[in-house]
Amino acid sequence: QHKQQQQQQQHQQHQQRQLYEPRDIFLDGGLLTNTRPSLHPNDNTRHAPMVYHDLYSCPNWPVKHTFPMAKFKETALSLLHDTDEFLLVENEHHHDYDYEHTRKETPTPLVLSPTHFHRPLPTSIFPTTAFLSPPIDPTFLRTFLSSDLTYEQRRIIGFREHTARPELIERTLLEVAGTILAAQLAVRYGLASNLAGGTHHATSGAGRGFTILNDLAAVARLMTWKEGDDVLTNDNGRGGDVDSVEDGDR
Repeated sequence: QHKQQQQQQQHQQHQQRQLYEPRDIFLDGGLLTNTRPSLHPNDNTRHAPMVYHDLYSCPNWPVKHTFPMAKFKETALSLLHDTDEFLLVENEHHHDYDYEHTRKETPTPLVLSPTHFHRPLPTSIFPTTAFLSPPIDPTFLRTFLSSDLTYEQRRIIGFREHTARPELIERTLLEVAGTILAAQLAVRYGLASNLAGGTHHATSGAGRGFTILNDLAAVARLMTWKEGDDVLTNDNGRGGDVDSVEDGDR
């Protein structure tokens, strides 16, 4: 009986590994690349799908750098640890709400586990060129990926010498992959968000304003693969550099 229990446990672990390992899902003809969370969106009654990767915040980033790289990690930690009183208020309007029982409980964070975040695929297997060019110029993309941008290009981007760091290159690709994943999850489940991205300052062939690859342009191209499709993007988290999107990039 003990041996049978062990076999059942091993079988369950094998099924879980298969369920949560990276895989490709075809969604209406488009390729959805995703490292699946431990909680399926249909079973998550607390929040819409959220995309996050630990490397969104570039490791060993200078503390006094102008760009606050730690904000992505801090956002994830806030979602995981800061209590969310709004959940209690919302639940009061639910027909099954147990007021006395809920008020005795300690308020919980919005996201209960790091495994509830969706994760973009690792850069080693993400189809970078196929997903990003067009609209991102392939020559600029290759030059950035090979750490060969000129001093002037790096200066305009704002990261200067850090632009060539492998860690920054990886996190740049991850956040674009995360925005693409969030858009595809939104198509499937109605709403989704990425805890990084919104890099709208970059043009097709150049980065600027602390953005290197324009994730919004990339996702708009992928999500409008059928004639007549439209995409509305809203990124009000940052200001300035309003003319960074050239007429040919719209």
